[in-house]
Amino acid sequence: MNILLYYAMEEESKKTIEHFDFAEINNNSPLPYKLYKKNIHDNVVYLTNSGIDPRFKVNSVGTIPAALTVYELAKSLNINLVINPGTAGGFLTRGGKIGDIYLATKVLFHHRNIPMGPYEPYGIGEYQAYDFSQLSESLTFKTGVFSSSDSLTCNDEEMSFFNENKVVVKEMEAAAIAYICEILKIPYLGVKSITDIVDGGRITSEEFLENLEKASHNLQQFLSKLLKIFPKS
Repeated sequence: MNILLYYAMEEESKKTIEHFDFAEINNNSPLPYKLYKKNIHDNVVYLTNSGIDPRFKVNSVGTIPAALTVYELAKSLNINLVINPGTAGGFLTRGGKIGDIYLATKVLFHHRNIPMGPYEPYGIGEYQAYDFSQLSESLTFKTGVFSSSDSLTCNDEEMSFFNENKVVVKEMEAAAIAYICEILKIPYLGVKSITDIVDGGRITSEEFLENLEKASHNLQQFLSKLLKIFPKS
């Protein structure tokens, strides 16, 4: 099996690269992503992050870099499964805590508000996720709905959306990746570690930076178990 791990940020991917000793391979694309490779449990695992934006010199976060990178690599590397690890916001009202690991049941967009009949469900998306019932019972994780936008912050209307749809993870790439996976008929597995609590009253950017190290550590520990239980190709 060919597996692609997609991270948005270099900081999120660093611990996994070091733990498994991934080897960097050449990127001949105009896109700025970095690409790594490692054989794990007789599966070929590729790892990428979107890289540093050549103009703004920051991580290429958000839906557009995610969609472009995953589409290009899924096609060129004959990927059979996309795993999207990363960090995200959780919700106190739905039991979220810093460092929790969540797997997606389905994935939505919360910023594509198109109230024009059939365009409304198109905007939301509602993409299906990997059937995690196949995973080992030895793994510890929570589950629920992920929702994506290109903003770190959110407004009152979006908060109402989260409550109506029982969203447990707010983040910035999952729905775009799940959209690409649906088009290419590749399973999508979202795995997120909580860095900040959306309804907790803290400034999101401060809480995110404060907890990034802990959340990334928990994410790497979970992935070290996850990657060893997928069936051999």
